[in-house]
Amino acid sequence: GLFDAVNKGRVFAMLRHPVERAASMFYHLRDDPDRKELLGGANTLEKYARSKLVENNWMTRFLSDSLGGELTTEHEALAREVLRTKVLVGLLGRKNESMRRFELYYGWK
Repeated sequence: GLFDAVNKGRVFAMLRHPVERAASMFYHLRDDPDRKELLGGANTLEKYARSKLVENNWMTRFLSDSLGGELTTEHEALAREVLRTKVLVGLLGRKNESMRRFELYYGWK
């Protein structure tokens, strides 16, 4: 009862470059005493990036409903289409600009 033809739901998301996300996750795991052991032998960013620990395009996989196997350009196109039609996208690297965009779209003060 919350949404209808007039009051449509709209998702907004702040996205981050996947390489920045992976590097951030590595440093988070490395610096957290309770999680450092999860890195095993991946004690450098390069080793982590080459390991099976690093995420493998999870956003594309989630949006294209392809959690396993190889990703294709079709998966990427589908993920982009979902974002284009369903999500108001902001970029973490442009946080202030993105927040202004959200404020304008939603009429936030």
